[in-house]
Amino acid sequence: MNTTEETHAIGKNLHNVGWYFVHTLWIQSQMIDLVILKQHPRIVSKFLSKISTLPPTFVQCRDVYWQKDFKFIKKIFEGEFNTVWSKNAKADLATAYNLRNIIAHAQVSLTRPYLLHRPDSLKRLHEIQSTLEIRKRAGYRRPLILKVNFSDDAIYHRNFSAIERLDRIHLKNIADSIGIPHSRVR
Repeated sequence: MNTTEETHAIGKNLHNVGWYFVHTLWIQSQMIDLVILKQHPRIVSKFLSKISTLPPTFVQCRDVYWQKDFKFIKKIFEGEFNTVWSKNAKADLATAYNLRNIIAHAQVSLTRPYLLHRPDSLKRLHEIQSTLEIRKRAGYRRPLILKVNFSDDAIYHRNFSAIERLDRIHLKNIADSIGIPHSRVR
């Protein structure tokens, strides 16, 4: 049976995981919209002029991109905006991507204050460790399984700050670079 402290940590971890997941979905949606508008500049004026109705080309492209995973969208996005994408923006996007990947592929229990995640390669392990500052502990077995606890306030705020910067600074700069008010894709 869980103590009050354990129950609080479990709830906090799940709450934070939910916030991360929803916000990374939101980031992905913004990225999709910006890619479409960059790839189809002829629809930008229609997109901006009639807020209640989206151009058919935009809707069709969005439907295709919605079927893709975050990794695919991230690759397309970075390719489209590589000239205006800073090192800090790439780091914040890597944080959002790794959070999303861990959460989407985690083993979850409602009785413990952490998730279990098994990276599919050593390369992914190193990427996760460097972007999320998750350290490998002595005694890990193979296959390597990470114990990820998002109930720690410092970890939560560091990761969430990356998501906020991605939205408020980096994606805003991208929107500005193609002449789209950021509020229109948020």
